[in-house]
Parts: sequence; C-alpha cells; structure tokens
Amino acid sequence: MAADDPHDQALMAFSIQSSPGEPAGTGDYAMFQPFCDALAGAPISGTADCEIIGQGGSFDQVDSSAARLLLTFHPTADGKAHRLELRLEGERLVGEYAFDANDVNRPVVAERSPVQ
Repeated sequence: MAADDPHDQALMAFSIQSSPGEPAGTGDYAMFQPFCDALAGAPISGTADCEIIGQGGSFDQVDSSAARLLLTFHPTADGKAHRLELRLEGERLVGEYAFDANDVNRPVVAERSPVQ
C-alpha cells in the first residue's frame, strides 16, 4: 500500500520465492485498482481507471540481500521498468515504488496477508 494512503488500500499482492544465501529469486504479482493512482503519481483515491487493473505477472528481476529486496517488473504496455525497492522494518517491508518514466517515487509499505 502507499504509505500516505489514509485508507490503507492494497496497491498489489505479490509473492517471492528465494533460497537462503542466493541473491536472485522469483516472484509474481497481481495489481489492484488503487495502483492506477500510484502509477500516475497522484494521491490514492481508489477511483482511477487504467490498463493495469486486475493484471498480474511474474517479476522480471528479484534481487535480495540482507539489507534490501529489489523487484523489477513491466506491467504497462510501453514496456518500461517499474521497481519496488524494499527493506525489512520490524514485521513489514518499507521502501519505494519507482517508475522513472513518470518521475514517480512513492513510499510504500508491504505487509503479510492475514492468514485465512
């Protein structure tokens, strides 16, 4: 979710698979409607419309170290790179969503999904 979203709406869901000590892994994602606002660099309203709603796929790059997790993906038709750069803070991951083509660099928070 965007760190500044007062309603804590999920931007996306993702899963990561990696082996201990290995710097590269794999992962996949599913985009939710509020991501449209993040993509545009706008406040999260939860009402914007864009091509990525409901889209999912595999991350093109998953790099991890003790200090950070870098997830690179290409969810838009223009094929330009989007990044999640995250670091562990307590029980959650904090960092930035970056889309350089739109000059977007937005603070985000990733939390585990509740067990159902």
